[in-house]
Amino acid sequence: MPIRYKIYPQEKFIWEQFSGMVTMADIHDITPEIWADPAYNTSLNALIDMSKATLNMSHEEVITLGQFFLESAESAQGKVALVTNKTVDTALGMIYKSKMASKNDTQIFSTLEAACNYLKIELQILDFGTIEKNSF
Repeated sequence: MPIRYKIYPQEKFIWEQFSGMVTMADIHDITPEIWADPAYNTSLNALIDMSKATLNMSHEEVITLGQFFLESAESAQGKVALVTNKTVDTALGMIYKSKMASKNDTQIFSTLEAACNYLKIELQILDFGTIEKNSF
């Protein structure tokens, strides 16, 4: 699966790391698992690292995805920091940001460090270790 996650309950955020080609189906596949995780709650901030991925999604799919999260009571309502270093993915992130403006403050960053600063997260707490299944 090209999306992995870890929830940091004490720091009140979820870290999602995308890798390889990521499609809308991949996001829809992982979302129920995240929402079912006992550590998950809707007040979490989200750090979404797309720097090692390429989004294989059209702008229409991003609008549909945004609408899905906008209408879902289970989706996180905290701040969202998207990390990408690709122009096309930045553009798709801007579409998502615009769609989600009424639900959460979404910002786009080119580095993980800048995104962590925005969310007031210490970069060194991120666990880049061994991954089992979809979780860190």
